[in-house]
Amino acid sequence: MATSFDYRRLLARIFRRRRFKQAQKLLPNWVSPPSDFFVASMQLEKIQHLWNDAVDNIPYYSELVRKRNAPRKISSVRQFVSEVPVLTKQDLMKNRDLFNRKKTPHHITMTAGSTGEPLQFGVWRRESEICAINQIVGRIANGMDINDSIFFIWGHSHLLGTGFKGKLKNVQRKLKDACMNYKRVDAYKLDQVSVEMHLRTLERFDPEIVLGYSSALDLFVGQSTNTPKKSGIKFVVSTSDMLPHSDSKKTIEGFFKAPLIMEYGGVDFGVVSHEMMNSLEHRVFWWSHFLEVTEENEIVVTPLYNRYLPLVRFKTGDEITGPTYFAHGSVKSFLGILGIKHDALRMPDNKFVHSLGVFHSIRDLESVKGIQLIINKGKFVIHLVSNGLSDQEMNTIRKRLRELHPTLGEADIRLVKDLGTNAAGKRRWIRKIS
Repeated sequence: MATSFDYRRLLARIFRRRRFKQAQKLLPNWVSPPSDFFVASMQLEKIQHLWNDAVDNIPYYSELVRKRNAPRKISSVRQFVSEVPVLTKQDLMKNRDLFNRKKTPHHITMTAGSTGEPLQFGVWRRESEICAINQIVGRIANGMDINDSIFFIWGHSHLLGTGFKGKLKNVQRKLKDACMNYKRVDAYKLDQVSVEMHLRTLERFDPEIVLGYSSALDLFVGQSTNTPKKSGIKFVVSTSDMLPHSDSKKTIEGFFKAPLIMEYGGVDFGVVSHEMMNSLEHRVFWWSHFLEVTEENEIVVTPLYNRYLPLVRFKTGDEITGPTYFAHGSVKSFLGILGIKHDALRMPDNKFVHSLGVFHSIRDLESVKGIQLIINKGKFVIHLVSNGLSDQEMNTIRKRLRELHPTLGEADIRLVKDLGTNAAGKRRWIRKIS
């Protein structure tokens, strides 16, 4: 790689050393988990600790016990999954005041609000440390070295604030990135002009690893008229949302000339799993997360570390395929992530249409680089990233949509340079404005 980056590699080695050492200690037990008995014992002990803390300090859980909707003590994993009720995002939003502790958190963060109103919640400093170490475990297993440079197609600018404090935090973020050998480009702006500028930045930075939101990576590749002139990229990490097309993985890998691997987690529940390049499976970080799967293949997760906001048996809304289990029922690994359970669209006549039907009606058109369905006060608007559609293509889309439902056939179809983002810069397939 370019010698001009040697000083950054030295800084990265210094600033990453502590987390790398911790990740290297955890790595063998992630690649080859110990006995089921050992994992069950450790997870039960952590479940008992977090449940006692939740009941003693979080009014929502105290009320569950007081009303006899949950046990006061946990004696086994079987009792935990059978007697403690599942927590949904709706429960969190409806009862947000009941999830506050008497102690003040170190800072406040929030979800991106992809399914509605963002959730603000308190965080301890140690929580982000655990998530960062988990990420490093997965990346080391796939070949990352301690001083490798990472290129981010990222968002989260809403966490930095505005005004003088916001500018100060942006400067601090850039200084930290320089010390860690990171380079970030804006996932909010992925129109063709911005993408070409980002591509030149990537070529100058010449990273070993590229990391971005799945939809942003797909759009970045789709909007590029060129491929990187040189590439020492070891792998590309796809995170936060699902790849939008069946051939997205192949297309992204061809563009970057590197394998694509997926990381799964959330702002609210931490980093849960990472894909292994050679095994083609997602392995759960079992020491920090107890993972269950419902009969509908939906994920239920319990972060096992000390958190300001304990999430006990939290239903994420995401689905997985091909889970394997430890003997006591906790998920060990899985084959793939289907993403957020797709919404059913309610039509004016109260009939329902599967949202993927709209997506499938359009996705095979080569001139369309991105698709987004906007639901605004019950009306449907379809945004397409495209330089132009022929009359024949537009008629094809209309015909297919009418076959799903007459209302969809009359939806407003708009050509846009980029898809709309939520507060974190993520491009969700469905955006509900109100």
